[in-house]
Amino acid sequence: MTSSTARATQESQAGLDDRQRYLFDTRGYIVIRGCLSASEVEELNRLFTEAEAAHPPPTEGHGWGMGPSGNALHWGKPFRDLLDHPKVSPVLQDMYGGPPASADGDGQPDREVSFRIDHINVHNWCRPSFIVQHPQYAADACTLHGGGNSGGTPDLPPNNESAGNNQFFRVDEGRFSNGLISVVFELEDTTANGGGFCCVPGSHKQNFPLPQDMRRVADLPDLADEEWLQGVPAEAGDCIVFTEALIHSTLPWRVQTRRRTLFYKFSQLGGSHSKRYYNVEDYEQYPDLTDRQRAILAPPDAGA
Repeated sequence: MTSSTARATQESQAGLDDRQRYLFDTRGYIVIRGCLSASEVEELNRLFTEAEAAHPPPTEGHGWGMGPSGNALHWGKPFRDLLDHPKVSPVLQDMYGGPPASADGDGQPDREVSFRIDHINVHNWCRPSFIVQHPQYAADACTLHGGGNSGGTPDLPPNNESAGNNQFFRVDEGRFSNGLISVVFELEDTTANGGGFCCVPGSHKQNFPLPQDMRRVADLPDLADEEWLQGVPAEAGDCIVFTEALIHSTLPWRVQTRRRTLFYKFSQLGGSHSKRYYNVEDYEQYPDLTDRQRAILAPPDAGA
């Protein structure tokens, strides 16, 4: 193995650097710039277009990419590769408090997986034509959610792991402990006030519930006037990683371009947010499936 290959391997397995660790701790999210290469974005978009033609998105609910007919993991190898992307998995390993990444003499990862895929959402409904046809759905979707005091459980203290709440964030002896984490792969450019992901930075450590009159971001005339809410711009190929303990939402899509965003949502090995688990046997038909992907597709491990 050459020194340049060894250096690249070491960097891809390093997990969070000091800057990312600080920002994830204080803001609740990080952005991995250029996570996907131009060729990866191009191929994902090509397969995305084919999937749209074969499985039209629903007009209600934005969990397209989950159901049997529209399961994104059947759309092609690039979608399955996102289960264990080399620029994302070491970061998730760190966020779930797993052992530090290491490598053997061949530069291959030598570590157990400390996370599992919970569910996948695919967002492309934000294009202007959809919003015109379904204004109420678009408005309802653009509502702040997540967080320890959100999701219909206002009586729970923030980051509480009881009562089935899998939206928590904690640091134990210098290591992160998280429930649901979203990995957001952007396939098109987004701007801070043009639509896309937004959040209340630091709300993953909140001690009080979000007031009801602050929830509907669809009612905000201009994000620039709301100093407490932050839109997160991203270019095609960027990846936003955030804890679902963070209060977040989608900003109304205000530009005349399509939105294509993949939400791969992960959980700790022993936890689950979705009640529908992936069955690894559904994907054994693909010769490209790896042992690590099989582990990530496994149901919750009660002993973990």
